[in-house]
Amino acid sequence: MPTLEIQERVVIKAPVERVWKFLLDPPRVVECLPGANFDGAESDTVFLGHIKVKVGPVATNFAGKATMAEIDEAAHRVRIVGEGKDKSGAGTARLEMTGRVTAVDGGAELAVDAGVDLTGKIVTFGRGLIKSVSAQLFKEFSARAQAMLEVESAAEPAPLPAKKEEAIGGISLLLRAIASSIAGFFRRLFRRRR
Repeated sequence: MPTLEIQERVVIKAPVERVWKFLLDPPRVVECLPGANFDGAESDTVFLGHIKVKVGPVATNFAGKATMAEIDEAAHRVRIVGEGKDKSGAGTARLEMTGRVTAVDGGAELAVDAGVDLTGKIVTFGRGLIKSVSAQLFKEFSARAQAMLEVESAAEPAPLPAKKEEAIGGISLLLRAIASSIAGFFRRLFRRRR
């Protein structure tokens, strides 16, 4: 079972074909992903990059490669397999993701389903906090992808929301996770006393 399962959806007010072409263009996708950088291509389907992620006090900088293992043009579906290592040697990440673009009222829906296996120090913070950081990453990615793809004219591109070059922070998420854990402790404590 993966360390983390991700199921995210975002509606983009743009034609299906535009969103699909975006999904198959790694440099443009990475441009929308906070903390990520595109490092080049090994082939038409194998891409290199790195991403900085911070969960609580632990910051990781994963470098690796992603492979478009399956591309179904007719169904607008792509399966991507990625793997990377923390540059400090403190962990690894492996991802298997399916991305689909479907027509919906007002545009296209981009659906992402992924399983992520993590090892190293980052795992000590638990799935809840890691999932919160992941959700925040997707929220920021979605906002940037929408801004990029929803422009009416390529001649007048809308400014993209600022991309954070630093690692994605998890301090507020850590505080929320701690508060949630404390609240859960007291709920269990009071249940036992009844």
